[in-house]
Amino acid sequence: MFLFYVREPGDLPLNRSYPIFTGVVTKLDGYLGNFSVNWDLQNPIDPEMCARCGACVEVCSENAINLSFQIDLDKCKSHRACVTACASIGAISFDRKERERSSDFDLILDLRADPKMRMSQTPQGYFAPGTDPLDQALATNQLDGG
Repeated sequence: MFLFYVREPGDLPLNRSYPIFTGVVTKLDGYLGNFSVNWDLQNPIDPEMCARCGACVEVCSENAINLSFQIDLDKCKSHRACVTACASIGAISFDRKERERSSDFDLILDLRADPKMRMSQTPQGYFAPGTDPLDQALATNQLDGG
């Protein structure tokens, strides 16, 4: 499994063909085939639990939830209709106690302008092409074995 590491959220695909994680990376180390990543889940919606049914988007009167399925906390007025809409799945929790997450990855594609691993020689399997679309395409081609 490999990790795309980006800074800005975008619309999530409704098809769940690969895992999606959100949060702030607190630790990233390792090498090709053995990267370890720790992060802090900071949004009330956990995208790994989210069914992406859109019920939370529909009931949010503040339009604080869009198709990124993350809550814009600046817009949220704490009506919590989204929590009720998602009650059977439990993907939304404003009082989540366990926010620390971790997982292992084979490859990392860091699409941030300011890469997490800054060293003269990054480990094999870590790609940080920056924000240029051509450089990102070339890095993706390398990930694909091209």
